[in-house]
Amino acid sequence: MTSAFILEPKVANLEHLKFNVTRPSKKKWAGLFAFILISFYYWGLIVGGGAIIFFAFVVGLAIGSWKILGRMVLSKFVDENFESYISEKVHGTQRFIGLGGKIKKYLSMLLGIYLDTNKDYFIEEEVPDVDMTHLKEIFKDRLIDLMSACLGVTVLFASVLRAMLPKSDLNFRQAREVFGALTGFVLLISPILVGWLIPVIWTLQDSAVREVTKRNTVREVAANVKNGALNRLLGFTGILGGLSLLIDILPLVVDNGQNLSFVEVYFLAVIVLFITLIAISGPAYLTGLLYFIRYHERNVNNLRRHLYDMGIPLGMTMVRNANEEEIKKFEEIFEKET
Repeated sequence: MTSAFILEPKVANLEHLKFNVTRPSKKKWAGLFAFILISFYYWGLIVGGGAIIFFAFVVGLAIGSWKILGRMVLSKFVDENFESYISEKVHGTQRFIGLGGKIKKYLSMLLGIYLDTNKDYFIEEEVPDVDMTHLKEIFKDRLIDLMSACLGVTVLFASVLRAMLPKSDLNFRQAREVFGALTGFVLLISPILVGWLIPVIWTLQDSAVREVTKRNTVREVAANVKNGALNRLLGFTGILGGLSLLIDILPLVVDNGQNLSFVEVYFLAVIVLFITLIAISGPAYLTGLLYFIRYHERNVNNLRRHLYDMGIPLGMTMVRNANEEEIKKFEEIFEKET
């Protein structure tokens, strides 16, 4: 079973608060840029002339977006949420007062950052560093989050645009051109549009902030954000929603598309989605990489130190075998719930 042990201040080692990012070696950099060049080839097919300038423009703005919006969300919805949580739990001060407070509460719940006063929170005393020389292990789950969010933002925009265009005065050909141009543009700049979400998830993930229920169940706060309604929506609309949207619109936008069978449309949609993923993965991957190297370590250390100074204790999560008494207790709880 998993147990949480809150450490007394005199026992806690503040040196363990520090989180470090090890940068890739020159050999790894070469491999990374080979991957980015492959992506850039497909990017050029979509963008056409001026592809390299637009590529650099998107990556530059995305880095700024991740830096500014990421810190803003961390400050407004993580730092302030923990401050109000402590005020209510320790001093009995009511949170979320008035209309503005209610809006902030529901936004926090939507993002998955709502803090329950019936639960305790702690910072894992020792957190593993990120070694970016092992890029496959580091990015295999994070790149999926990033690509799903990029596609999710695009699909949400495309779905709204698709519903609005039939109400416009545009003929079918004009509507098709407008839909393709605007959706393609949003897809290409999508790494900029996810700057408020992805850095927050990654920072919380490496900050190792845990919540503990009354049953002593330990859970990562980052997992709550990943399972939050908004991130679930983006994740769902990312891959599956993108494929579904392509299956619906390809017969309309492809010449003689009405004569295609469902199997042909499906395979065509898979190919288009695959090429789209490769094209957008270059700027998205490069943005994530540069963010990790330049800002991630500082964001994680600032959050961990700020939460500790605020009064969130250090603790340790330990996994051990449950004894007979604990097993019996869990069996009784399970029987009551079923």
